[in-house]
Amino acid sequence: MKIFDIVVLTVLASGAAAQELPKVKPINTSETMLRMCDGNYPDGTSPNSQKLVCSFRIQGIIEIMIQNCLSQAHGFTPLSSLTMAKPPSLGAAKQAYINYMNANPQIWGSFWSHAVIPALSEAFPCEEG
Repeated sequence: MKIFDIVVLTVLASGAAAQELPKVKPINTSETMLRMCDGNYPDGTSPNSQKLVCSFRIQGIIEIMIQNCLSQAHGFTPLSSLTMAKPPSLGAAKQAYINYMNANPQIWGSFWSHAVIPALSEAFPCEEG
């Protein structure tokens, strides 16, 4: 087999692999998360349980983002897409997510964390120094 053939096969295989990415399950989409934050996801669970799931997911992302931002005190350069300075209230974080989702309906089918991260990073940027 020639080098050209190997390169072509590799490119074709990688293209095929890119097309076979698993689809996001409905329970994990940004739209579902948005509905859960309001307690309006029609899956039979109580609205309070749905709101708790939303809160826990957002709180987990907040913790990661704050630690990433604090890493600059130790000489690291924080990953810009995962930055948050001071922890906002959970209500403020939820509202930032809701606002971001309403402004970006094209991402409603994406995995929920792919919307929470930019929403919080934009609303609560890492402070310099």
